Amino acid sequence: MAGYFDIVIDRFLPCSQSVVGKLYANGKYICYTLELAWLWNSNNVSCVPPGQYGGHIRHDKSDGWRVQLDNVPGPRTGVQIHIGNYPRDVKGCVLVGTHYGPDCVSHSHHAYSLLKAAYNDSLNKNVRVKFQGVLATPWGDYPGVKTAIA
Repeated sequence: MAGYFDIVIDRFLPCSQSVVGKLYANGKYICYTLELAWLWNSNNVSCVPPGQYGGHIRHDKSDGWRVQLDNVPGPRTGVQIHIGNYPRDVKGCVLVGTHYGPDCVSHSHHAYSLLKAAYNDSLNKNVRVKFQGVLATPWGDYPGVKTAIA
């Protein structure tokens, strides 16, 4: 049975519009991630629910290489990992960068090349992506913390 190119996105920093995470490929840290805040898995405006998903590589986009997730629950389609820096650059997907700040990642092209290189260096071409860590709404509610809306 074939092995997997395993990506783990470990979310750790809730921000006002997004959540920042660390991306690991086959156990090795690659870069930071940026996703939209949790909006109950609504299409194009929410981060991906925690869990593990299959994925595949797309070659039909302008960058010629992109990880797309399979079978994200709900009305979610076309969830991908790609280049971008801010929440406005994403519609429910995952952005990558080598540095992060509140509601942003930077040096996205470089981070993307690191992810692509890790995939190309892997003997396993079947993709799995696991999401774990904190979830945060734009109002600051996430597991263990409740913030009243004024």
